[in-house]
Amino acid sequence: MVRLKGQGAQGIRIAEERKVNILRRPESQPNPNPYHNYLSHLTLYSVVRFTHRAIFFAVHISNPTMLDNSSRIQIDGSRGEGGGQIVRNAIAYAVLLHRAISIHSIRAGRSKPGLRAQHLTCLRLCRDIVGGTLTGDAVGSREISYDPPRKQTVLVDQHVDGINHVVGDTGTAGSICLLLQAALPVALYSKVPIQMELRGGTNASMAPQVDYLTGVMMPIAVANFGLSTDILVEISRRGFYPKGGGCINVLIPPLPRQKLRPIRLTNRGQIAKLRVSAFSAGNCPLWVANQMASAAMEELKACAELKHVLCKANVDIALDSCAIGSASGIILIAETTTGCILGGSGLGDRKIKPQKTGVECAKELMSAIHSGGCVDGWLQDQVILFMALADGVSEILTSCLTLHTQSAMDIASKMTGAEFEVIRLDGDRSENSASLFKDCSLPYVYGVEGLVTGNHLIRCKGIGHMPIAV
Repeated sequence: MVRLKGQGAQGIRIAEERKVNILRRPESQPNPNPYHNYLSHLTLYSVVRFTHRAIFFAVHISNPTMLDNSSRIQIDGSRGEGGGQIVRNAIAYAVLLHRAISIHSIRAGRSKPGLRAQHLTCLRLCRDIVGGTLTGDAVGSREISYDPPRKQTVLVDQHVDGINHVVGDTGTAGSICLLLQAALPVALYSKVPIQMELRGGTNASMAPQVDYLTGVMMPIAVANFGLSTDILVEISRRGFYPKGGGCINVLIPPLPRQKLRPIRLTNRGQIAKLRVSAFSAGNCPLWVANQMASAAMEELKACAELKHVLCKANVDIALDSCAIGSASGIILIAETTTGCILGGSGLGDRKIKPQKTGVECAKELMSAIHSGGCVDGWLQDQVILFMALADGVSEILTSCLTLHTQSAMDIASKMTGAEFEVIRLDGDRSENSASLFKDCSLPYVYGVEGLVTGNHLIRCKGIGHMPIAV
């Protein structure tokens, strides 16, 4: 008998307990979903809640054998989403937990396998905050190793008031926000403030926009995980493909208390505020941003949950002349009565009319709202790392489970021993939302491959990590 934590005896029983490898099939029976092959250790339970007559699926991810500190952890870089996320999360955990790791088969399935400039910069950035030794750190490398310092030190520039100044420069249009995904948790556990200057692409395809970072990710992290309210993110200069050259400055004070708080976002509430921000940068005329915003607002009229806030929306149209290259973009942010923040974003393309970019951005936000989830498709995988490190049980309600989120849980479990439980709820709403999401035709649509439809409750028993003194 297996019982879901916190549900009690009333109205719940296990109709069927099937300890099966849900992804490994007989050789004669092909796997219809190749994106899930890496989850070969999962156990699937079918649970019936008779009070609501709804079928739940609970997936338990756990790490039965944690390695001791002297063991080198081997990471297969081709597992799951098989991209840079594995490298970013693995190096963050390694430097925080003072673990030696080796990552092989890095981005093995990509058209250009191995490390790209952004991944390389991310590895060195995390190393520079804590110390240690990297080997194999070169563009194109398919295998790297990290060894922590024998004595953990704080690398401080003594000339700048005891603040650790680090620079991460991709030298390309590689996403700055992806650099910060790994470096932020590492910096939080430092004993001194960290000042990061990050250079590259502020607004890049297939990555969160810097506007999403400042408008969604950071506010959620500060409010729910207990990060310092003194964190500062300043966009000094926007940079775009192909030149890059963007720059943001981030000041990260140490955690106010030594452990991250667990996050609990399970009640979406009602939409209370709507923000619309569009920009034209460089030589891109301001009318492009105006058309994006107007088309997005028109499309949002079809969303019943937004009708009462559309007339009160905070609309900001900006011309940013301090940029490397010319581009445009838009972000829509919806805040709820329970503190949830959902976003939709779009990046302009010369081959695509601005109105279409605005419409697709609106569809992305409406998809997140319609699903009923408390986090959107961009955010759900980003919070997994924090949930694994937090002190206590975290819970988030999501819509369709992205492959990036599945991969993030897999690597977190392997490296930290954090225990994850994923419960699939009634999938009607988010399956419709997934269809809407897949209708988006722009090249920056994120997370479509490997989606598991349906609403999901992700529960994680974090390890309560504290700074290590060695």
